[in-house]
Amino acid sequence: NSMIRGLRKRELVMVCAGSGIGKSTLTREIGYHLTVEHGMKVGWVCLEEAVAKTAQGLVAIHNDTPLGDVIEDPSVISEDGWKDAMDNVVSKSAFYDSFGSSGIETLLSKIRYLAVGLECDYVILDHVSMVVSDGANADERKALDELMTKLRSLVENTGIGVIAVSHIKRGSGEKSYNEGAQISLTSLRGSASLEQLSDICIALERDQQSEDQSDVAQIRLLKNRPFGQVGPAGHLKYDVPTGRMNHYDLQDTRSEEEQVDWVGVDI
Repeated sequence: NSMIRGLRKRELVMVCAGSGIGKSTLTREIGYHLTVEHGMKVGWVCLEEAVAKTAQGLVAIHNDTPLGDVIEDPSVISEDGWKDAMDNVVSKSAFYDSFGSSGIETLLSKIRYLAVGLECDYVILDHVSMVVSDGANADERKALDELMTKLRSLVENTGIGVIAVSHIKRGSGEKSYNEGAQISLTSLRGSASLEQLSDICIALERDQQSEDQSDVAQIRLLKNRPFGQVGPAGHLKYDVPTGRMNHYDLQDTRSEEEQVDWVGVDI
């Protein structure tokens, strides 16, 4: 937050990470925060899940209950808890009802409707690769170029903020991205337009196989067009009992000399 100084409308934020690291969980937390703490109307375009699951995710966050528990047994949340979440979060949001991939023009028209017709302040798009994987686009890179160019234009024309999720390439080194390997802008899968047309690019790094910190993710700021500062940007910890992703102070075990070289670099 101190590095990007909060989120702003008219900006395109890209969130990337390995499979199962927590991209969707993070964007769900951000969207929930925008609605509850800032009174913003958020449009949800989650192409890998049904609208009901997206809404359940918001209800789960509002009641500090893991989403899996809610899906398995909705009664783990009381009737009052459901009503409170529906009244104060779900009813103040908008949802794109389309499970699976969608054509670029169709998707963009729906996002424009969320922005102009339903007056959403922010739209969360999860994820961009799903848009170009419907079989109609033989060249994924060219399709991503088209999507990002038109999405960038839509952000400028409508004034909304867009938080988009992107997959990354499979790791080619000794350590994979699912084992905590460091992510760079070149790790984004597909087109270079993903990095070029985004205002801010945030990566999550987490070692899923770690014996003691598999639930702790490193936030890495890959691009920060408004303010320039990039690099390690704190940690998040997934709390299993509540299903929430929270800020986490990870104790730095390096010497002071090692920390100086790491902290003092601003780009």
